[in-house]
Amino acid sequence: MNEAVWWALVTGIGSALATGLGALAALALKVGEDETSKSRLGFASAFAGGMMLAASMHSLIGEGLAMGTGAWNAMLVLAGVGLGAGFFWWAERMMEGREERTNTGGLSARSLLLFGALFVHSIPEGVAIGVGFATGDIAFGATMAAIIALHNVPEGVAMSLPMRAEGASIARCAGVSVLTSLPQALLAAPAALAFSSLQGALPAGMGFAAGAMIYVVAHELLPEALEQASPAAVAWGVTLGSGAMIGVTSMI
Repeated sequence: MNEAVWWALVTGIGSALATGLGALAALALKVGEDETSKSRLGFASAFAGGMMLAASMHSLIGEGLAMGTGAWNAMLVLAGVGLGAGFFWWAERMMEGREERTNTGGLSARSLLLFGALFVHSIPEGVAIGVGFATGDIAFGATMAAIIALHNVPEGVAMSLPMRAEGASIARCAGVSVLTSLPQALLAAPAALAFSSLQGALPAGMGFAAGAMIYVVAHELLPEALEQASPAAVAWGVTLGSGAMIGVTSMI
């Protein structure tokens, strides 16, 4: 196992485990259904969304464009962006109309649907971690994994809130939250191996990861944040998250 694949495996598992921290955060910060708690969670989602947008544009797309010159390389990146967004759109369409009216595996219909949504959108995030390490730049890959792990914490909070309201224990909330990010642990290493072997396809892979994450932010994170926090709080969250991400990537 080469170094990139090994690091992708370890950080993919770590990012999935970070989702479980959301359950602990919900308990420690007493995150609940009140307006202050919702505003906090909305700001956290906006901040994570800002980081993901900056990582997509500044890091993934920028890095993909820098891998070659000319129209062909740019077309590869742009095709990847379209495929990434299209994949997530397709996956969501496949989930539409599948609401269950009874408990499944101990989860209510609301929690089950949330689990499915988070599980699906963890797929491109696992690919993003692998693609980051496939560049051969371990620091770049580690930064991508850290961004996704940070983004996973408010997702764990979001998964835990309805479960806690239904009487689930913190341990159960944490376990289910981690399972929503299982694709990151399973796909990071294979993605790193595949794109390490197919360097010519790496610009498209960078675009794919970026397109999927941009779609997730625009379609899920920001609308959800706006339901929980004021537009000003969401705007500041995105701005600060983007600035933090650009600052981090500029130092590596």
